[in-house]
Amino acid sequence: MNIEQIDKHTVKKRFSRHAHEYDRYADVQKDMAQELMEIPLLLQKLRQWNHNGQSVKVLDIGCGTGLLSLRLLEHIPHARITLLDLSEPMLKEAMRKLLDSGLPASHIQVVEADAEAWLKDEQDSAYDVILSSAALQWFHKPGMALEQAAKRLRPGGVLAAAAFLPGSLYELHDSCAKADLALGESVQERGQSYLSLKELQDALYKAINSNHSCNKIKTNNSPASYACSKSLQYEYEDVHELLHHIRRIGAGNALSSRPHTVSRRWLREMTLCYEQQYSGTTGTKVRATYQIGLLAATR
Repeated sequence: MNIEQIDKHTVKKRFSRHAHEYDRYADVQKDMAQELMEIPLLLQKLRQWNHNGQSVKVLDIGCGTGLLSLRLLEHIPHARITLLDLSEPMLKEAMRKLLDSGLPASHIQVVEADAEAWLKDEQDSAYDVILSSAALQWFHKPGMALEQAAKRLRPGGVLAAAAFLPGSLYELHDSCAKADLALGESVQERGQSYLSLKELQDALYKAINSNHSCNKIKTNNSPASYACSKSLQYEYEDVHELLHHIRRIGAGNALSSRPHTVSRRWLREMTLCYEQQYSGTTGTKVRATYQIGLLAATR
């Protein structure tokens, strides 16, 4: 699957449509934001800056409803945050959250834009912290986006990201493939493709070092860098509820070239395969697994 096939107009429309209810279904996104904020390298920097009373400028790429920025304010209550997202309704939700938390409006900047284009064109702004969680899968060129983001880092700043990895929702993809075969159809790829942890590490290495960083990122978990993968598993009452969650977080298929139409017969076959092979811990629910990568590096 070519990641450049993503239809961003569809992505924007779906996220905008469900912005008002996004948080109710965004279990994995909430957990990814929490995992990102627990990266030791990032935490160390935030605590140091907060202790010193330093004014910290933050860019939240693909901010959504502000889940990540809200977590960050627990560590830097007076940060100056730029919210960057494709969807205006998402930005409104994020703005509301930050204002409700007590952050002054003067400390919030809202940018409605395609993050990839904005990062490439925006030359004037510089940030102490650049964050992105559960957003890179919507980019045509995630590695290039990281490189452009690194150019916006101030000396001593930190770039951190949480991203989906290959193997996410493998239960669903396997069940879809089995349904295709059962109906005598060719197996179709569905959903977005993801970079591996190694590819993300390489992209971050290139991003930091191409900007003449004085503190070179290494491939292991050195004080200048961090990378790890984690598995997050959730249970749902049935396949219908799982698909309902996926749709309500705007994460349906957003490829320009989409697979064949889903028929009722195909859906029944897929559901049967899923429930037979991927039941939950009690044997009555179904499980779904996400693989995520956590990365951070300093300039």
